Amino acid sequence: MAFLVSIIKPLAYFSVPIVLCRTIISSSPTGRYYLNVGIYLGTLFLVSVWGVAVGVVMFVARQPFDLGFYGARTLYALESRLLSIQVDVDGAEHLETRPAVIMANHQTMLDVLVLGR
Repeated sequence: MAFLVSIIKPLAYFSVPIVLCRTIISSSPTGRYYLNVGIYLGTLFLVSVWGVAVGVVMFVARQPFDLGFYGARTLYALESRLLSIQVDVDGAEHLETRPAVIMANHQTMLDVLVLGR
């Protein structure tokens, strides 16, 4: 019996938040918005923590200037899958030449995501 409890208890801990999120998403658009904002900000925080670790490694490898590129690309890879957001870039062929200056106007919280694309 203890074996079954050790299997069912962790499943219950993981399934309750998932069921609550699905209920919130299906019940109201406002709930869906706030859940998506929470997912976005949580992933942004995790990628920031990951960026600090990668930054230390890149500093030791003498390539500290590529950190923003890799951080933004990682954030786009995660967020585009989690939130089903796709960014289409017009004139992407012009971005192949380096160095380049890319500017964002901070109209939304998704600027980091757009720069990652």
